[in-house]
Amino acid sequence: METNALQAKWSRIITLTLILGALMVLAIAAPVSLRASGDNAVANGDFENGTTGWTCKICTVTAGSPAESGAAAQLTTTKTTGRAQLFQNNITLQPNTTYELRFWGRSATGADLRVTLLQQASPRTNYGIKNQVFNLTTDGQVFTYTFNTTGFNSSVSDARLSIQAERGKGLKYSIDGLSLIPTGSPPPPPPGREMLIYDWNKPITIAE
Repeated sequence: METNALQAKWSRIITLTLILGALMVLAIAAPVSLRASGDNAVANGDFENGTTGWTCKICTVTAGSPAESGAAAQLTTTKTTGRAQLFQNNITLQPNTTYELRFWGRSATGADLRVTLLQQASPRTNYGIKNQVFNLTTDGQVFTYTFNTTGFNSSVSDARLSIQAERGKGLKYSIDGLSLIPTGSPPPPPPGREMLIYDWNKPITIAE
């Protein structure tokens, strides 16, 4: 009797240990594909884990080719009205920091894309990119855009990176290699007016 009771006890202990071990593995493994890697604030930006972590509105999205490398998001718009968008929430950003947005993109018809980085909930604060247009072509190419984060004074984890298509049904895009990485350098200044000053023995005015 004591032997049977001891065996039953050890059997329960082993079963509970296996269950707890399995739960720990699931808890660790489940969110891995949603975590950003290294300095990149975007999770699964290379779409090697399928479309996990991404939401598609007014569109369908799968992972496949063509791609910059491996797999890419293959987005197809599904309505003639509104702008389809592929987006990711819960992105962590640092305040007053220079970031570089980078992605590889291709459009089957040469349709452009617009990118916005904003607060994912009301009041939808602009976090540094607002409707930045990228001119895609039928050939895949890499695009970069340098900007400063704005609209917050301490680290946030509620940023949304939104990629919007042009209006129209059946537009096809391929997107790969998405990243948001701090650069440590300020963005280039916007283009301005040029002033040429010559060796002239009097004050120079803008009009001159």
